[in-house]
Amino acid sequence: MIKVEPETKKDFIHFICKGPVTHKDYQKVVIPTVEKKVLKSSKLRVLCDMREIGPIQLSALWDDFKLGMHHIKSFERFATVGDQWWMGPLMKISGLIYRIKVKHFKSHELDAAVKWVHKRC
Repeated sequence: MIKVEPETKKDFIHFICKGPVTHKDYQKVVIPTVEKKVLKSSKLRVLCDMREIGPIQLSALWDDFKLGMHHIKSFERFATVGDQWWMGPLMKISGLIYRIKVKHFKSHELDAAVKWVHKRC
């Protein structure tokens, strides 16, 4: 399940992932949220809290890749938070593919992740 925290900044999205992440989550939550925010801001800052994430459907990973490629120039900073071993390497690869600033934070570093994602270049 993915939910969006209500935020007031037009260029910021805060996703929270709990339990399994599905294609339906992307179709009903992630894609519409990004599409709506892109209309308000040319460069988005995203924080993805994955501390309680479960299994991720392959179709959801494919949705993520397609969304990133479609909006490749729409992201300025992207941070993940969680302790899964694969998050750090995945973020490094994502940064190379999408050519944006990405950073992974451990679960106890949520406040640092929030500060980093809001940092202006």
